[in-house]
Amino acid sequence: MINKILSKANFDLKEYKEMVKWCRENNATIKDMGKYFQAVAIPEPSLEFLKKRMLKRVDAWTANKITGGFVSLASGMPVKYDSDKDTQLTMQGIALNVNTVLFAEKYPNGCPVRGYAEGATEKSVFMLNSQQVMQWCADLSIHIGTCKQAGWAKQAEVNACTTKEELLAIEL
Repeated sequence: MINKILSKANFDLKEYKEMVKWCRENNATIKDMGKYFQAVAIPEPSLEFLKKRMLKRVDAWTANKITGGFVSLASGMPVKYDSDKDTQLTMQGIALNVNTVLFAEKYPNGCPVRGYAEGATEKSVFMLNSQQVMQWCADLSIHIGTCKQAGWAKQAEVNACTTKEELLAIEL
């Protein structure tokens, strides 16, 4: 049915629907050629196109790893904290003030941060003092850096591919 032509002048909806069904089953599409429709093969995507698409997936994978949480020992025990953008900005802003009177006044018992204690299924509040807030931020920065390095390694894998099969073998 490749290259089959359906005239617009004598349009037959039943025949068009049959062409649509055949195209879906045979990696083809219907192209509007002006006075008629024609069934044409969908060309195989090039390696460069597939690499660009995979690099976008790597970017999303890296971003999800960064914002998917991290473990810090800042409280004195392993706790998995959120690492979404809002949490990053909030904690970094608090860290800028740990050595101020404002921090001492606002957080006399420590800065409350929610996270999952090791093995817990519900979040708990951990009260972090100024040194612990700084450690928390350092742990977050290390987490982000580690995720970015993993993303760079995946980008290098993608860029090194010389075949579609190599590209499809990359696991995210």
